[in-house]
Amino acid sequence: MNTLLSPLALAAISVATTAAVLVRSVRRGAGHGRGWWIGLTALPGLLALSAFYSLALRMHSRLGGWPNFYGNEMLPPELVTHAEASLALYSFLMLLALGMPLVLALFALAPRLRPSMIYPAACGAACWAAFFLTLCAPAGFLHWCWD
Repeated sequence: MNTLLSPLALAAISVATTAAVLVRSVRRGAGHGRGWWIGLTALPGLLALSAFYSLALRMHSRLGGWPNFYGNEMLPPELVTHAEASLALYSFLMLLALGMPLVLALFALAPRLRPSMIYPAACGAACWAAFFLTLCAPAGFLHWCWD
């Protein structure tokens, strides 16, 4: 397998590109006076993170602890629905984060969009921040979630 196409390499490229464009945009003062737009671009990351942690809280509360099994088969139906919705949001988040270098490249190629590069960069940064914040979840939940 080509090293550049490995998931870890794609993630590193995406994080680095997103961070570089965000820093460059902030230094140039892009988006100044339009903070609510930047907040709006953070919504995908915030929604996925909220779904993830609300599932953790709900699961711990409903089961009285972390599951000692894998999969959704032994979960109550409402937790299965919540888990599936969280997975869908999280999958969208990862696709958005990994695809952000392509979006930023399109913005860079279109002269009229260049001044607005801060918005997709802020979205990508929020997606990556949400991903890294999921790693702070309790070990019992992460063990169930990632296996």
